[in-house]
Amino acid sequence: MWMWRVLKSMAKWWESSRRSVYKREFDTLLASGKIPRALFLYGENPFLIGYYGARVVERLSLLPEEKNSFYFGEYEFQALKGILAQSSLFGDRSFVLLRLEKKLPKKEIDALLGALEKNPSAYWLIEFYKAENKSATEYSQDCKAMAGSFKGNERAEVRFFDPNQGESLAILRERALSLGMEVEDRWLLSLWMVQNQELGLAYNELEKFALLGRKPEMRDIERLSYGLGSVSVEELCVALLEKKEALKIALALEEEGIEEMALCGEMERFFYQLFLFYAHIRVHGNSDSSEILGYKLPKMIEEKKARAAIGLKEAHFFRIFTALQEWREKIMQGRSRGRGLFLALIKIQAIL
Repeated sequence: MWMWRVLKSMAKWWESSRRSVYKREFDTLLASGKIPRALFLYGENPFLIGYYGARVVERLSLLPEEKNSFYFGEYEFQALKGILAQSSLFGDRSFVLLRLEKKLPKKEIDALLGALEKNPSAYWLIEFYKAENKSATEYSQDCKAMAGSFKGNERAEVRFFDPNQGESLAILRERALSLGMEVEDRWLLSLWMVQNQELGLAYNELEKFALLGRKPEMRDIERLSYGLGSVSVEELCVALLEKKEALKIALALEEEGIEEMALCGEMERFFYQLFLFYAHIRVHGNSDSSEILGYKLPKMIEEKKARAAIGLKEAHFFRIFTALQEWREKIMQGRSRGRGLFLALIKIQAIL
């Protein structure tokens, strides 16, 4: 029984670590039309940063002459300050979109916010992305330093985590509707999974299927859509289970620059889902993913997860979760030093 309590607490930790109250609150703000005049968008998912930046622009119904954009190296402090400070005699608004990968000095942020406060018709939106030459830790520190200035009246800082399946499908459903497409959720789910759960890739792929002029079918995904996403952590976990060469996949993931903490979290998610299948099959005798996960997986994927789950024993899950937890603790303590993934793979291979 104690093992089940440990796994139940892990489930609660997993759900809470993935949930972003900031995003939900921002959705409410957008729906109400109460857009803060100073916005700082940042986080782990670059697609969502840009997606919500576009939604802000759309919600404000800006005229072309009201928009001003500065992308990355185009940023000039004095030019931006001049736009934010300049009031219009005709009641027009001034909107500045600033896309950055480099942290702004606090002195400049405060000066720009000061200019904004004196001009009630001005808006300033920052989309802050992680630069390729910065680690996730460095990016997080920069975000924290800048976000502190965007708290208070008519200001907001919004952090975006990687979207879960439900959030991804909601965005894809909305996009399909805007393209005039008639689609089913299971079709959208298949498209998302073919693209290795990369929401941005699946989102862009929808335009291709909109050109069909009819309701897309599953066979259309096989014919027209290709897995353009990066090597997934799920592929690594499947290779471990099937006792195939997992090292090559691990090296590919490392070359992509994926942070250790993110890798560890995704592996925990994968094996936790398998454990849910294992427990449900033992208790109820079926592998209905809608009962297990709360949504229906494509039949082929559901059957694959069920086969993998019943091939393991309770002791396997406990030892795998222990190995992953030890890896997580080493990362948090700074003792992993880039070797954590390979040491975890060796342990899990020995367990399986």
